[in-house]
Amino acid sequence: MLRTLVHDCDAPLAVPPAPASLRPTPTRDIRFGGMSHDPVRQARIRPDDWSDGAIVLGWRDGMAGSLRVDRLDALILQVRLGETEGRSPHREVVEGSQPRMLLNAGEAILHDLRQTCVLRTQKRTLQIGLDSRLLKQVADDLSIVDADPLDELVPVFGEVLADPALHNLAVSVGETLDRQDRWADVIRRQLTRAVAAHLLGTYTPLQPAPETVRGGLAPWQLRRAQDHIRADLARAIHLQAVSDACGLSISHFARAFRQSTGIAPHSWLTRERIAQAKTMMRRGDRTLADIALACGFADQSHFTRAFAKDQGTTPGRWRRLLEPDSRHA
Repeated sequence: MLRTLVHDCDAPLAVPPAPASLRPTPTRDIRFGGMSHDPVRQARIRPDDWSDGAIVLGWRDGMAGSLRVDRLDALILQVRLGETEGRSPHREVVEGSQPRMLLNAGEAILHDLRQTCVLRTQKRTLQIGLDSRLLKQVADDLSIVDADPLDELVPVFGEVLADPALHNLAVSVGETLDRQDRWADVIRRQLTRAVAAHLLGTYTPLQPAPETVRGGLAPWQLRRAQDHIRADLARAIHLQAVSDACGLSISHFARAFRQSTGIAPHSWLTRERIAQAKTMMRRGDRTLADIALACGFADQSHFTRAFAKDQGTTPGRWRRLLEPDSRHA
């Protein structure tokens, strides 16, 4: 029944609120937990259940169940644990409108959480959630700064993945679920980042930049500069503050930033603002004028010009291409 969930997103559901006992158990940096015994076998993941960009869930007794996940910019990887047959990694693209209903041991599937979903899980299935922030951090570590990792993974959402490396990582994560010590926290944090890196490196066309760029920023400087710029996209960028954080003069910083990313800091800021605007338009609860101001554009006209230049279409047309439930009336 796993694959039917891809089509159940945002359908009317009579799902009662989950008792507090069913909420995932928090750790220091990554939320994880085993669901307790319950005849209904249901739980709900909300945005505030996530911490440091990840969440790991499993049923303690290994039984099947279901999870309702509120809409957010994230994905969830479901992996059926068990003995594998040593097959080479492959993707199964299901023909027609009826996808295969069950995962075999060792297989996995990715779900796009940018719409509310109910995920029905088989026995011995582990869920690893990764949000856009964590995915971008992993991409940034490889100097991939001009792409949305979630968008890049869209072609693989809903496909069955037979990937021994992914299965082995999930098994390693699952083996820490009963531990709540600090060592286990560190292990889970690193393993979830490894899962993110494997997904981006195996199932997207993204390519890391060269390890060093002559005349560019050091990796820590680039990461710090991007964090400063992303901190408040609604405000004007002050290169003095960003360059100070990197220990450089404004002119040196501007040259090095362009050398590392291929674009000027203000152009990079505009692309980040457009990415945030796309996220807000997917929710469909604000006007384009409100979104323009919230993302740091002077007005809707300024937003439209910048969006059309970067995306090749206007915000209004882009929004109308979204699924009906995300359109703005």
